[in-house]
Amino acid sequence: MIYSIFVRSSFLLKTLVLSAVFISCVSAQTPEEKGYEIAERFDLSDTGFVTSSVFLRMTLSDRRGRETVRELQIDTLEKEGEGNGDRSMTRF
Repeated sequence: MIYSIFVRSSFLLKTLVLSAVFISCVSAQTPEEKGYEIAERFDLSDTGFVTSSVFLRMTLSDRRGRETVRELQIDTLEKEGEGNGDRSMTRF
């Protein structure tokens, strides 16, 4: 039983030390490098959907109970290849 506790605490200690080393390596980036990395990951995550279309119906009501219905359609087309330039059109 004592051996089991020692093995668990040893594993926990190793995990904590490795985590601290990893965090210190990650935080060694300058703010500019970290910002560039975040922007690059966002740019990569924004690819692959090719096209999307969304239809929205919004019902607005005032205090008197009168209702107005608004409809929107949003179409997005992703530009192929590298670079920015996705196109979107909103119809209402």
